[in-house]
Amino acid sequence: MRLAALKKFWGGTWSPVCLHDFNFFKYMFFCFIGALPVCWTGIPFETARKAYYADLTWPEEYRKGYRSPLHALLKIPFNEGPLFLFKGGLLTYVGNVQLTFGTFFTYNWLKNKAFFLWLYNEIPYSWVKFWILNFSFGVGSILGYPLYFLKEAIDTWPKERGGNDTFKGSYYNAFKFMRQNYDLFNTSFYEGYWRWFRTQGIIFYLAIWQADNMGLFSNYKTDLNSLNNIVTMAESD
Repeated sequence: MRLAALKKFWGGTWSPVCLHDFNFFKYMFFCFIGALPVCWTGIPFETARKAYYADLTWPEEYRKGYRSPLHALLKIPFNEGPLFLFKGGLLTYVGNVQLTFGTFFTYNWLKNKAFFLWLYNEIPYSWVKFWILNFSFGVGSILGYPLYFLKEAIDTWPKERGGNDTFKGSYYNAFKFMRQNYDLFNTSFYEGYWRWFRTQGIIFYLAIWQADNMGLFSNYKTDLNSLNNIVTMAESD
């Protein structure tokens, strides 16, 4: 859905020559639109899965009786209300938007600025793309991953002795606690990053690589101003 939104709002509309500098709003628009179906269709399934496994940790008399994650998905709207399935969904949505925006904007900006590396210095484009993508994904991760981390902290961290909850179920309280009580440079917000990258981030990383191979980072609908044609004309000159 991210790539479909990119193709619709980025490649399907006209852009000036310096497309990365003048089309800042396009990135925001396609990120907000593309994250809607991704997040709001996936969050209920993730919530149901966590509810099922959490239910197994309670004493028998307190259990909801979920037999599987699917059974939890069907019963939660009646037991807890439909909105319970989307608890914490805003954090996932905003994290998705910021991860996508930071990665795509930085990637396209660097690709436009670093064209001379493969055009004039004859460095293989795949090698340049590898380093550009690594840096861009790092920027997107810095913006988006802390929100995924906060949701994970509320949903899965064990409670204090006696059942007390420091955060009181509030994502804002979790953010404030982490900000005030951990290290100066806020690296605590990136705990578990590589586990997230192995399970989820790598899929997004590979999708961006393939998207570039498909030409989705070029404004191919406008022949005169497409990045591919600009590079081709420069080579011919």
